[in-house]
Amino acid sequence: MALCASHVKRAFGRDVAVEVFKDPRDFIERCRAEPPHLAGFANYVWNSNLSLRLSRFVKGLGGDIPVVWGGPNYPKRDQGAFLAARPSVDLHIDGEGEMVLAQLVGLLLSDGAAALKAGRRAGCDFLD
Repeated sequence: MALCASHVKRAFGRDVAVEVFKDPRDFIERCRAEPPHLAGFANYVWNSNLSLRLSRFVKGLGGDIPVVWGGPNYPKRDQGAFLAARPSVDLHIDGEGEMVLAQLVGLLLSDGAAALKAGRRAGCDFLD
């Protein structure tokens, strides 16, 4: 996740504030103080349940905060069932995430959160 965050920061500089959290309590505290415009989570076998709980927390903050996942703990087939079981995940980046996440942030900056869900994004899976 840090590599993706670094790429986004390099692409957009002062136009974005990027934070990476190791401790979920710090993430929760920060979100309560100032909800994010986008939340991204790594999806590995060892943190998938934690990422899901934090994604649900973000959705519970209200508003239309996009939640993006990426990582190797993702099925090669039947991605729809995977996403249907995780309604708090708006998009899952399939494959390398640095460029795709930067494109999503650019879209968020130019067109807002609803634009992320408006159409297919290269390198992302989502449910309509």
